[in-house]
Amino acid sequence: MGSLRGFWGRLDASLAGRLFLWILSRLYAVVQILWTRLGVLAGARPKSVAAPVISVGNLTMGGTGKTSVVSYLATRLLERGFHVAVLSRGYKGGDEARMLKEKFEVFGSRFRVLVGKNRHQSAAFFLSGARRSAPGGVFILDDGHQHRTLVKDFSIVLIDASDPVGLRGMTPYGFLREPLACGLKRADLVILTHADFSDAATVDSLEALTRRTCAGISIFRGVHRPLGFRLLAPRAGPFQEPGFFNGRKAALVSGIGNPASFERTMARLGARILAHEVKDDHAVFTASEIGRILGRAKQAGAEAVATTAKDAVRLAGFLSVIDKDNGNVFLPWYALEVEFAFLEGEDRFWNEIEPLWKKFDAATA
Repeated sequence: MGSLRGFWGRLDASLAGRLFLWILSRLYAVVQILWTRLGVLAGARPKSVAAPVISVGNLTMGGTGKTSVVSYLATRLLERGFHVAVLSRGYKGGDEARMLKEKFEVFGSRFRVLVGKNRHQSAAFFLSGARRSAPGGVFILDDGHQHRTLVKDFSIVLIDASDPVGLRGMTPYGFLREPLACGLKRADLVILTHADFSDAATVDSLEALTRRTCAGISIFRGVHRPLGFRLLAPRAGPFQEPGFFNGRKAALVSGIGNPASFERTMARLGARILAHEVKDDHAVFTASEIGRILGRAKQAGAEAVATTAKDAVRLAGFLSVIDKDNGNVFLPWYALEVEFAFLEGEDRFWNEIEPLWKKFDAATA
């Protein structure tokens, strides 16, 4: 998605290119409407399961920070004693699913990631199994706002405050997956993510637009806070503080939905960025490609390479090979770990969700 957005951005620089993008966006809107209506005519109706389903999704193409918000929800729910299962499509290798499994493996059977295109089937099959009697089970539907097979009991929509142009129109004129009003109508609350990457006027404007489009909806602001750096190669090492890259010459590598947010974070942490290798979201790396990236990074004078935690899932298996076979070009490779946090109103956020537990307690009483 990163390179595709870059191509669209270059087209957007000219009036003719912008008109072309607008025409494509109208065609995309027609396709989306027809697809939805065909589903209705075919009798496709979402089905419910006997456990709460919290959806985390977005209205635009690309990254808004969903995985970090899913991780935040899972952490808080596990702390409260719930059993948590994340429903993931496992798109293009399922790096988010693997990352979540690794992060929460210490919770054993209290945490699961269920991968499957039909999320209702995944949830229903899981509930029919041996763990169906586990108390306090909650499903988190990852990237679920446009998913149609499963009833959502609470829907959280993320809007990237650092990328307001995404709400300008349907893809590719803007980056909307569906009309803004249609998407917000199905949401229970909105979180403006990366709120610290935009000035206050821009964030206020996005909040006002959201309220005009969907009166009465609750809106929160959040950030993706750097925790530090995990050494991926040449070997495991101590976890480094967020300031570790301050003043260091760095080459960046990312294949995520919003590579600009990663670069801004690294710049804010003081890294002297020499190059940024941007690949499409979920892109698969090869050992030879990593070797070329490392060679170019060292030639540019980089002292280390930094990538995202999501990319690290796909990269880790290759780095030890590169270290062994190409030691003359190898540089230390770090993954930036981040966590989602509310700027304010965290208690109010959980108060919004609280009625969900009472609803299911009453249903099972």
